[in-house]
Amino acid sequence: MDYSKFTFFWEHQADAVHPECSQFYKSPFIIDRIEFSCTEQWMHWKKAITFGDQETAQRILKTKSPFDQKKSGREVANFNAQIWSAIAVDIVFRGNIEKFSQNPDLLQLFSQSKGTLLVETAPKDSIWGIGLVASDPRALHKNQWQGQNLFGNIVTRVRDILCGVV
Repeated sequence: MDYSKFTFFWEHQADAVHPECSQFYKSPFIIDRIEFSCTEQWMHWKKAITFGDQETAQRILKTKSPFDQKKSGREVANFNAQIWSAIAVDIVFRGNIEKFSQNPDLLQLFSQSKGTLLVETAPKDSIWGIGLVASDPRALHKNQWQGQNLFGNIVTRVRDILCGVV
C-alpha cells in the first residue's frame, strides 16, 4: 500500500501522538507462557535465546526498564549481526502482533492511525527509524529520510492486519 500521510512516533517524545507504537511502551503480553512487559523486552530476550546466551536472557526477563533491557540486549554473547538481521524483523513483527492482539485498548488507540504510514522518528536510528526528528522538515518527505523506517513499516503492517485493512 502506498501511504501519502504519516503518523510520527518515538518513545522519547513526551507529546507523542501514538506512544503505544513504541517498543518501550509498557503493555504486558504473553508468548509461549512467558510474560513480557513490552516488545523491547521480547526482542532482546529473543536475541539472547537465539544466540544461546541464557544468562543474558534471564537478566532481560528480570529487568523492568526497557532502556536496561536494550542495554542487556547489546551485550548478548555469541551475537552474529548477519543472522540477527535475517530474523529481527520477524521477531519484532511477532512481538507487536501479540502486544496489540492481547491488549484491545491499545489496539483501539492504534487503529486511529489507519490510512497512514507509521514512522519512527528516532534521530539516531537509520535502520529501525528514519534518522530524523518529527519536527525536521525532511521528515515530511520520504525521499529525504535518513533511515529505513523498518520499525515503522512493521507496526504499520501489524496495524493493517489486526484492523482488517489488508
